Amino acid sequence: MNQLPLDVRLKQSATFETFFTASHNEAVHVLKQALDDGPQRIHLWAPPACGKTHLLQAACHRARSRGESAQYVDLDVWALHKPQVLGELDQMDYLCLDNIERIAGQRNWEQAVFHLADRLRSGGHSLLVSAAARPDACGLVMPELVSRLGNGLVLELRPLSDPDKMRALALLARQRGLDLPGKVAEYLVQRRGGDPARLFALLDELDRSSLAVKRKISLKMAKDLVEL
Repeated sequence: MNQLPLDVRLKQSATFETFFTASHNEAVHVLKQALDDGPQRIHLWAPPACGKTHLLQAACHRARSRGESAQYVDLDVWALHKPQVLGELDQMDYLCLDNIERIAGQRNWEQAVFHLADRLRSGGHSLLVSAAARPDACGLVMPELVSRLGNGLVLELRPLSDPDKMRALALLARQRGLDLPGKVAEYLVQRRGGDPARLFALLDELDRSSLAVKRKISLKMAKDLVEL
């Protein structure tokens, strides 16, 4: 297969092991099980900043760790080009299309993804799609594509509550060997909890700041960072 012109490296940290799963998020457990059950067509939906990209990349990591081929595609970027850029992706064991709503209303792209989905299924391969809504609420104008996505496994990923975000921060800190006081976690969630990805990135910044000054992470350090 020729080199993909828009191939993007997966984040090494985007694995199932590093994804905090709240007790109410059965979608994550179902997704992991489905990926072990053979070829699938999965539509994963949730509001922004819920971890959809992380999970699609985690699926790619898992597939590659088993010696299978996998490709992550961010349609926010790929859809800036002609659909021919999809090339030979039907050869992938796992294809993950992030932000499917990005092609809504672009008939040439919708048709390309529709035919690609059929070829993947015929070849015994898996297609994972993420969106901000269910297949019939993504703005897609091609009924056949909506039907294809809706006939697969449709999973709703629910947002984390503030207490869940605090527990996720604590878990991430422990994984990195960091001592994160509860008051610091609470402050970060209150001030930057709207986007979990940004929230977790703050932990990286706190870690670097702590190493630079050779002091433990403190509430003052967190306030200084957030108020920059």
